[in-house]
Amino acid sequence: MIRQQLCSIFKCTIAKSGIVFAMLISIVSCSQNRTENLYEEFLNASELSRNGNKTEALSRLLDLEQKLKEDDPDTIKFQLISKIGALYYYDYKMEQAAPYLKKAVGVARRCGDAYLCRALWNVMLVTNNIDSLIPITEECITCAERSGNILIQTKAQTALSKLYSISGNQNKAKTIIKNLNSIPEIREHYRKEIMFAEIYYLFYNNEYDSATHLLHDLNCDSLSLDGKNAKYWLLYNIEKQNGNYLKALQFRDSLDNITAEIDSIAHSDKLIRAKQEFSNRIDKERRQRNTVMLIGSFVVVLLVGFLLWELSRRKLMGKQLELTDQISKLNLRLSELTYDKSESDNIDNRDDIENDIIEKLKLNRELFHTLPEYSALKQLNLLQDVDTIDKSKAHDALTAVICRFADVCNNIRQFCPLMTSEDLLYCAAIFVGFSKEVASIAFGSSEDALRRRKSRIKQKLPPVLFNTIFGTKL
Repeated sequence: MIRQQLCSIFKCTIAKSGIVFAMLISIVSCSQNRTENLYEEFLNASELSRNGNKTEALSRLLDLEQKLKEDDPDTIKFQLISKIGALYYYDYKMEQAAPYLKKAVGVARRCGDAYLCRALWNVMLVTNNIDSLIPITEECITCAERSGNILIQTKAQTALSKLYSISGNQNKAKTIIKNLNSIPEIREHYRKEIMFAEIYYLFYNNEYDSATHLLHDLNCDSLSLDGKNAKYWLLYNIEKQNGNYLKALQFRDSLDNITAEIDSIAHSDKLIRAKQEFSNRIDKERRQRNTVMLIGSFVVVLLVGFLLWELSRRKLMGKQLELTDQISKLNLRLSELTYDKSESDNIDNRDDIENDIIEKLKLNRELFHTLPEYSALKQLNLLQDVDTIDKSKAHDALTAVICRFADVCNNIRQFCPLMTSEDLLYCAAIFVGFSKEVASIAFGSSEDALRRRKSRIKQKLPPVLFNTIFGTKL
């Protein structure tokens, strides 16, 4: 028996473990699928960029950025944000590129040195302040060295050499250039970058002839627009320093042409328009979401209100049914205790009937208080001036009393034959809570006349029944 129980427990445990394991696999699978889809969309956008369709590429990348979640891999976040910044940078839109490239640094710090050195290099491209650039470049070199990225390490070293030359620290600039030239592989593969570092060193060290010689060795066809801009700017300033103003003007013309070409790219509004269209679409979607949420909230409030009203109505109906059931039972009891005139001295029988009538009065009053007419009556009771009381509403409330108390008034008349219909109706009205002002309007009598009626009723009703009706006002 114990063995069977153990086997059963073991099977149950295995089954539960299998379910949990399946759920974990499902979660991991969904996460992997999402990561793969994000990366695939990123590659498609990058391919569009390589094919020259930068506007569509930017639109897709911005849309993809909106889909990112907190738990998505930081490596994908880094590539996506960096790519957006790069698109702006290569279109010379530095103000738009800088926020993305700086944001990428924060993400890259969670990814390791391999990513951080790339992020720092990108930030260097959009930073103009030399005091800020030097520490960024030094950290970039350190990260690139730790991660083994020779390309960025060398480019960052040449950039740091230029910064040292510009800031007047010629010894450090010369040391970096010397170290780079001492490694044949580096000197061969990164000759152009090292040459620019040497040119800056020579220029800021006032060795213009040597700098000019190296500048003429640089083939313009192999240079980017930034490289060409730097070359002509250096040649222009060297010739101007040497007093060769004609040559300086020629280089100035070439520099202006390069600057104009850069400006034409920078002033192109394709990427800006793509960003604007994307922002407009996001704003539109946000407004639509807010509208849907507002409508949804209104519908929810409406449904909750209707539900509460329905519950209140059902509760009220339940209370009314319960009171009606109790009144029916009292009616049955009163029919069993029918007063016999031949037994008028039977005090116990009279007391039972009187008690049942009082109980029935109270139940009918409680039931009347659940009716809409009672709410209207409470509003009328607040009015002290008889002239301000609505006669039609007062008569409606009295009509509701007649309908509700007709049966119990009939019981009272059988118990007290001297009571008239007007007496019984006045008793019912006072018992449910009519104020003297409302009662005066409803019965069409003055307050003095109603007081006299009350005195006559006191002579007709037993004390207990009279005190029950007139002694307590709700």
